[in-house]
Amino acid sequence: LVSLPRDSYVGIPGYGRDKLNAAFAFGGAPLLVQTVEIATGLHIDHYAQIGFAGFAGVVDALGGIEVCIPQAIDDPLAGINLPAGCQILDGPQALGFVRSRATAMADIDRMNNQRLFLSALLKKATSVGTLANPFALWPMARNTAKSLTVDEDDHIWDLGRLAWALGGD
Repeated sequence: LVSLPRDSYVGIPGYGRDKLNAAFAFGGAPLLVQTVEIATGLHIDHYAQIGFAGFAGVVDALGGIEVCIPQAIDDPLAGINLPAGCQILDGPQALGFVRSRATAMADIDRMNNQRLFLSALLKKATSVGTLANPFALWPMARNTAKSLTVDEDDHIWDLGRLAWALGGD
């Protein structure tokens, strides 16, 4: 899993140099994927995008996610005031946690928090307790499917394989 700072200046085909997140604004997912491929030299096979509301819905469908936060985060802009330590975040708290840049290292901490959270989310989503419980599995699957935008050639099985691969130790 690789994180790229959204404010990185990169060459955007047809637009010159700008921040990475401008590629999405200029040309949506196809231009963003092309820009990342050029900037990194990596080929991207699949693309998935999740909206903020959908993100919170997936977390709430799982009954919250346990995350061990290395340092307290108080960010009124993100709507959170989280103490350091392990705790269960609901959807809105999780959204604030992955969006917050109100820390000493701003975007670097944000990327680390996103990876920390994604690991915890995948661990819970692929756990026996979730997969064997239709009352947990169905809402999670329904909310995930409603909130994702994927490549034209992608299938739900591609997302399942990704989640399974990322959910390991």
